Amino acid sequence: MMVSHALEQGVLVVTVHDDPGSDGRAVLLARISDLVKGHAPTSFVLVLDGPAAADSAVGVVLRVHRLCSRLGLVMSVATHSAPVRRLLEADADAGGTRLVVLARADTAIRLTAAAHRGRMTDPALSARRRTGASPWTSRSRRAAPACGGYGR
Repeated sequence: MMVSHALEQGVLVVTVHDDPGSDGRAVLLARISDLVKGHAPTSFVLVLDGPAAADSAVGVVLRVHRLCSRLGLVMSVATHSAPVRRLLEADADAGGTRLVVLARADTAIRLTAAAHRGRMTDPALSARRRTGASPWTSRSRRAAPACGGYGR
């Protein structure tokens, strides 16, 4: 199974070139997890290139998304396959960081890098971080602030 990686605009970009098949999913998950943990990026893009955009890769992507959510990473996926994009959007874990699924890798890298920059410089997001709220979780999924939370 061919996997390559690079750092572009401060984003770890991992490209999967081949379909992992049912036997290669565990190996692919381990490789990607090792890269994410080893590089300790702030943002991550997974590119499913050509034959890698198969149903067997969807489960791996969703597991990597859960890992990135636990680590607080912004994650995007790029694949030309519309059916795979729809599967990923439908099955993504709604409890953590939103999974952004796009058709083009360059767009995914640019938007993920911009999201991270905005996350680091936006004063409203800094205020949310002080209160423990995740800036990438929608308002409807966060608990309401305690009474008088804004007057402190």
